[in-house]
Amino acid sequence: MKKKGEKFHLMSRRRMMKSLATLGISGSALEYMSHEALAKTTDNPGDEIPRLYGVRTTNREEFLNGNASLKREPKYYTIPRDQWIRTETAFDAAKRIRKKFEDIDGIRVGVQANQSRRGNPDLEVSVSHRTVEGQSETRITPDIDFNELEDRIPPKAKGAVGQGKHKTTREQIPVVAKKKTLKEQAHYDSTYRPVPGGCEVVAGNAYGTIGTPAVDRTHNQQTLVTAGHVVNGGSVSSVYQPQGGSKIGSGGRGIANGTKDCGTIDLASGTSNRYKLADYYGDYKPEIVVGTLGRDRINDMASTADYLNLQGRTSGPASSYITAVDYYDIEVSYNLDGGDSGGPYYDFDGDYIYIAGIHAWGVGNNSRGNRMSVVESTLDVGV
Repeated sequence: MKKKGEKFHLMSRRRMMKSLATLGISGSALEYMSHEALAKTTDNPGDEIPRLYGVRTTNREEFLNGNASLKREPKYYTIPRDQWIRTETAFDAAKRIRKKFEDIDGIRVGVQANQSRRGNPDLEVSVSHRTVEGQSETRITPDIDFNELEDRIPPKAKGAVGQGKHKTTREQIPVVAKKKTLKEQAHYDSTYRPVPGGCEVVAGNAYGTIGTPAVDRTHNQQTLVTAGHVVNGGSVSSVYQPQGGSKIGSGGRGIANGTKDCGTIDLASGTSNRYKLADYYGDYKPEIVVGTLGRDRINDMASTADYLNLQGRTSGPASSYITAVDYYDIEVSYNLDGGDSGGPYYDFDGDYIYIAGIHAWGVGNNSRGNRMSVVESTLDVGV
């Protein structure tokens, strides 16, 4: 698939980016791409497709001191062209169907793996009819009946990737309708100072879990990320860690509208965070939280029903395969419990941890939360 005689290292960056985009390389991979990064990753991006594993922050202290903008360093990997076509055409098919329901609340379109073939499962477009239930009220009810939704979606769809002569189209991608009820879920209940991700937090009447430390880009300060409904959209005045413990801060920014559910905790004077995840009895896991897992990596893990790690103050640590993803969310097969909201979904890379998402809802026997990349852009934070 490589253009004969193509020499990316001789191109200007602008021309290189245009050529890679024509091949169909994802926008998230291109955002951080350079000549050096491409050369380290592959010399044949038409057959060995570069994918963004994640980004890590390299200069938190400089940023917090006001001496530099926040710098993110990419980590790339490659996948075979046939796997890439299978994954990207499914997501393109989902994107096409999503346009039909953009103005209807409670309808989400994504991609899920058919678990009849573990390791190389069939991919389906999933159209979800979602009701979101809070602790005492139903927050979101779809504006369309489920039977009408089924009538409006096609049984099969097509998707494409690449441009011009590099365009590949795949037909007959299955489309399925799912009726889902998501329930907000507000055992790491020791005291942790400094405060890491994955431990208990109490905000008003809500028990939840801290997802990850992060940098607040707006205010140039450290913060903690959790689910939006845990901090009541950011409006709670006092947040404690753990129950009966001392105050660590107050609600910062937050949103809990059924599509996005994420929030921050503004740290109190004298309280600091730590870029680790909680271990038992007030200790910390040895690995360091360095950044955010990339959209490409999550999509590729979903296409093979690969496993993510999870952590909540009630359920403790777990691992679970990804059952479905869409633009905003990740859904996993593990059934997290009450009090786990806000906890991290994450992936290990040796001694490092990349945060994939923030847990928000129970969905039957599954669990669901926003992608960390969505949380970062929504709250203007960076892990």
